[in-house]
Amino acid sequence: MGDAVDGLRAVGIVRQHEKAERRQAAEQQFEEARQLAESFGLTLQRFSETHYRIRTEGMFWDIYPGNQRIRRSTPAVPFIFGLNSDWTLRDVVQQVENTLKAWRESRVKAQQKGEQGGAST
Repeated sequence: MGDAVDGLRAVGIVRQHEKAERRQAAEQQFEEARQLAESFGLTLQRFSETHYRIRTEGMFWDIYPGNQRIRRSTPAVPFIFGLNSDWTLRDVVQQVENTLKAWRESRVKAQQKGEQGGAST
């Protein structure tokens, strides 16, 4: 039983170390990621060493690099797909831009399809 407890403690220590490394990497990348976000018309904010936010068009994503978690502001906000399991803050900014671009294009196509459907009746 002692070996199992020791093993769990070791896993916990490794995970804490990995979280700390991801938080530190996000802190180091923040300015570059903020500039990239700005170039896309997005706003990247840092609230603490564990919490960042990307905001645009009334939508936002809360980003927690240490836990590798991203939370949408509402269910209507698109999911961020295409991230590797070891994503960085810069990766999230890029993927938010890619997701928003695809989301906007799909909305335009749906609108055009709706207009075409209305014109044929």
